[in-house]
This record gives sequence, structure tokens and C-alpha cells, in this order.
Amino acid sequence: MSPHHLCGLLEEAERHHGDRLFLSDDRASLTYAQLATSTRRLGGWLSRQGFRRGDRAVILTRNRAEVALAAFATARLGGIFAVLHGAIREPGLRRILEQVTPTVAFLDESTAHLAPAFADVPIVWVGEGAEPASGVRLSRILDSEPAECPPFSGVDVDPVCLIYTSGSTGAPRGVTLSHDNILFVVAAIQERLQYRAEDVVGVFLPLSFDYGLYQVFLAAQVGAGVFVGSAELAGPALVTTLERQRVTVLPGVPTLFAALLKLLGRSGAGALRLRALTNTGAHLPASHVEQLRRQLPGVSVFPMYGLTECKRVSILLPEELEAHPGSVGRALPGTEAMILDEQGHVLPPGEVGELVIQGRHVALGYWRAPEETALRYRVHPRGLGRVLFSGDLFRMDREGFLQFVGRRDFLLKRRGFRMHPLEIEEVACGLPGVAEAGVVQEAQVDRLHLFVTSLPGAPPPREAGLLDALASRLEPYKVPDQVHWVPELPRTANGKLDRAALASLLTAGGQP
Repeated sequence: MSPHHLCGLLEEAERHHGDRLFLSDDRASLTYAQLATSTRRLGGWLSRQGFRRGDRAVILTRNRAEVALAAFATARLGGIFAVLHGAIREPGLRRILEQVTPTVAFLDESTAHLAPAFADVPIVWVGEGAEPASGVRLSRILDSEPAECPPFSGVDVDPVCLIYTSGSTGAPRGVTLSHDNILFVVAAIQERLQYRAEDVVGVFLPLSFDYGLYQVFLAAQVGAGVFVGSAELAGPALVTTLERQRVTVLPGVPTLFAALLKLLGRSGAGALRLRALTNTGAHLPASHVEQLRRQLPGVSVFPMYGLTECKRVSILLPEELEAHPGSVGRALPGTEAMILDEQGHVLPPGEVGELVIQGRHVALGYWRAPEETALRYRVHPRGLGRVLFSGDLFRMDREGFLQFVGRRDFLLKRRGFRMHPLEIEEVACGLPGVAEAGVVQEAQVDRLHLFVTSLPGAPPPREAGLLDALASRLEPYKVPDQVHWVPELPRTANGKLDRAALASLLTAGGQP
């Protein structure tokens, strides 16, 4: 019988694969039985602290195995967990905390400096080290608590997970996922990818990124192992780490695979055990697919498309690559994909329009953001329930194969993260000497350009100083690569920033 709540995945895996290694990182390793026991201990402790169905837990640590422990324990009690990126800055964190109003938070040594933002929220400290001044250490809970936890008392449509991404206004918004959303799409993805019990999945993606987090759930479905790595290990040490951890499945984004290709070009594949590569988060060029297949003969490459609001839409199978280059495959089982024009009419094969998705994986909406939810989650064009408007432009052929054309709005994707230019522009405009700011992404080489104007009579700040100031206020993937000082920014007739004209400045030498 299939589980009806997220922690049921772990319980099923414990029954069938209890002694198999589930999660490991550079400091710890846990079998399925060990993680399940720890989940019951932590869940029991949380319950005795008053944590109840619908309460929220924020998980803010580096990439580590305990992230899954905190998530499963929260889910077991009918709670809702939000895994946040460890590089988040305090202003952005405070905005999220105002929305989430957590009952408990999980932090570690890498995020201890953010503890003041949690004010009266109890903190569970993950990892070893000196005894914290406030809160309780996770190891103490696991050493002293009985392995007893109340059974799940919610229903499968209850929210269980918040994945934070940027909205159309630049403010963070939490995509709200139910138990059923996650369980349905995990089963649908597995039907295409066919993970195996003997697999080791190498996760070098942040667990705050749904693509990284879902690897834990996909592995649990079949009893596979997961190595939780870090961004540092995805650099020059990537091939060595893949060999040492015996990784067989590597989920990645184009920048990771570009780095892998460079390393393979220098040292070859060596003793790699890879059998499958999966890509999403950004388009993987057909040339990169071909190079990966040439450098790693026998390894299957799976181009995919998805968005946080429904996790995954389509997967292209390896045997379909040659006949459908550039495609991201057909819709998953149980998923309807439609291409609509601006009037909401279904377009015929080959025409470009907005991709609209229906299925049980379509999320509940955005946490406490009804207006934003209503913009993206609407009624099926034929009145057949609820659908998600992706905001992305696609074309579909007669066989149902999808091809990504471009983004409909101005949201940017960089290094697998989605963000809005306003997030960067707002911070830049708050720096001394800056009057206005506009951001352009040079997508082909994944570079961010910041165009700024200076305050009247004020000398423009030095580029290095401006970039340093931005780096201290923004997450690393939001920091521009280059600053261009211009007399004025291009505007539309309505006085708004003309982003298309701004992008053209890159080819005009930075002059409007």
C-alpha cells in the first residue's frame, strides 16, 4: 500500500531496507533504520514541546544529513517545514520569518550568526560544538528521548513543505506543497528515471532547492543511498568525490555539468560509477548533452523541465535524445500539459505559447499570498479543475514533446536559483552614490550586469567597492559580475524601466 503522508516514505523504507545506508555527508552516515528511529525521537520531543499539526519549522543549516531528519520529524507530526538556503542574508530571512511564523528552528554553526532573527523562537542546534547559550542541541535530544512519537493524524492534502522562491514583486514567496503533491510527483518521476536500491545519488545542490531536497524522497522510495555534498565539493574535487562516494546518479544544473566536462577533459572518467545524469533548473545545451555522452559512454542523460510550483512537468528519456534534440520530453504520467495563447485558447502543435499544467503535483499555492496565488493557479480552460500557468513559453510537437522557448516574465535563473532583478536593484539603490539600478542577465555565459546611475553631483563609487558592498548584502548567486555606469536608464512611455532596451546596452557598449 502506498504511503499517504510524507513520513510514510521513510517508514516503508525502514521496513524493507532498514539496514541499507540512506544518508551520508562529510561527517555522518545513517541507515534507514537509524534515521527512522531518530525521527521518532525528535518527533516525540517536538510533540512534548507543544508542536502540533499545521505548526511550522524552519531548517537553516549547511547541506547535511540532519536536514532530512528535521523534515521527516516535522512531517510526522503534521507540521510544515521550510528549508532555507544557508547563504540567506538577515533582511531576507526576516521577511520570510514574518510570513512563516515558525514554532521551532533548526540551525548549525554555519548559520549561528542569524540566530538573533529568530527572537523568541526555540532553536534546535544541529552538529557538535560548545553548548549553545540558548536552545537545545539535537544530539542531546537523540541521546535522551525515547523512540516514541504520536502517529500522523493529518490528511494527505495537508501542507507539509514550503519552498521559497522569488515572486513577481521581488519579494520571497513560499510555494506550499501537500503530502499528496510530493508523493504523487515522486512516484511519477521514478516511473521515468528508475532509481535503484543499489544507487548512490550525489546531491551537490542545496537542499533548500526542491531539486536537491526531492532526491531524498526519490531515494527513500526505492531504498537507495544519498550522499549530501556541498558547493565546494562540486568544484575541482568533484570527480574525486564522485569516485570516493561511489555515486551512480548525479542530479545537476548546467553549470555543474559544465564543470564536470572541464574536469573530465583534464583527467578522464577514471573509476567513476556514474550511470545516470539528470538536468533541470536551466536549459542544458544540446552540445553539452552530446559532450557528456561522449565523455561518459554508457551513462544515461535525462533533460527535464520543472518549476517549484509543481516540481516536475516532463522528462526526456535517453533513447529519445537523438530524435528530439533540445526537447525536455513529454509530460509525466498523470500530468496534462497544454500550450495556450494570451486569450487562453489551446494552440495547435508547433505554435509558441504559455505552458499550462494540470495534475496532482500542482501545488496548493503561495503561502499567505492569495493575490499571487490567483495569478498563477487558475481554472482549466475547459473548466476541468485547477491548473498552473507556468509563465514560460513553449512549443509542443504532435507527439507531445515539449521544447522550452523562453521566460515570459523577467524572472532570472542563475546557478539553479530563481530570483527577480528587483531584489538586486533595490539593494543597489540603497548604496551611497547610486541613484537608479537595472540588472541584465547575459544568459549564454551566465553573467549578471548591473547598470547604475549616480546621484547628481556625486562621483560614482568604484566598481570594486560597489561589488563588495553588494556581496555583503546579497546571496552569492545574486551578486553581479560587472557594473556599468550610465547617464540614465532607458524608460518606457509609462516611465517604467525598459528592460529590453537595457539588455541592448550590452551590445551597444553600455550606452543608452
